[in-house]
Amino acid sequence: MNNKILFSFLFILPATGFAQDNIFFNKLQNAINDYSVKIDICKASRDENDLSSVGIKEIRDIVIQNPSVLSYLSEKAYNNCLQPERGSLAEAILYARTEDKTSPTFILAESTRKISFHPDFSDEIIFNGLTVEQQNKLLSINNLIIPFDALKLMDRIMDE
Repeated sequence: MNNKILFSFLFILPATGFAQDNIFFNKLQNAINDYSVKIDICKASRDENDLSSVGIKEIRDIVIQNPSVLSYLSEKAYNNCLQPERGSLAEAILYARTEDKTSPTFILAESTRKISFHPDFSDEIIFNGLTVEQQNKLLSINNLIIPFDALKLMDRIMDE
């Protein structure tokens, strides 16, 4: 009797694993779709950000000495805009990482991770090297805490 129960349990286990893999795959696909929609929203926000109100004289010296701080602030603002969808995508990727490296779920999760999450902290290190006063000055500018085009702003700074 116990053998029959154990034997039937062994047949149910792979089906459960397959069903769970399908759920992970579907959750990952939904997270990717939601993230894609949010990317479009954040790009539109970046394009609509009117940088003409940014006081160039206030930040010129900081940016000329440390140009990569604009890149850091732009990426930070963009990543903040992408929330909570970016966090949901990261969570779905973590859940979808199975032991079976050949499963479609794992392959999709891994390729999505490589495309969406590639950290480079060099610009953040430079920003953190600024004085607290300089950091606060940059962070107090509303147009720099929402997505913005760092190259466009740098062009304005260089022109003045």
